[in-house]
This record gives sequence, structure tokens and C-alpha cells, in this order.
Amino acid sequence: MYLLYLPRARFSNGLEWLFGMATLVGVLAQSGGFLVHMVVGEDGNRSVGTIG
Repeated sequence: MYLLYLPRARFSNGLEWLFGMATLVGVLAQSGGFLVHMVVGEDGNRSVGTIG
């Protein structure tokens, strides 16, 4: 949904790409963290996939 509103802000193409890539990296990092925790984590304990 975010990417639909980004062109309306009238940023340069380079800045739109930067924001789009930052959003993509954030989404992949979040889901990747869940995957890592699922694979190597233990119930009730933190793992490499969960920070904070």
C-alpha cells in the first residue's frame, strides 16, 4: 500500500527507489527474523532471529 502513495509525494525517481528498497529490506528482515527464530529458536528463549 505504501508504494501506491509514494509517487504522489513527488520525490525524484532515485529517492522513490531508495524508499522502496528500504521498505523491501525491512519486510524481508522481519520475515527472515521469524524464519531464523523458527529454525534455531527454543520456546521461551531469544535467538539470533529475535533482537530486542
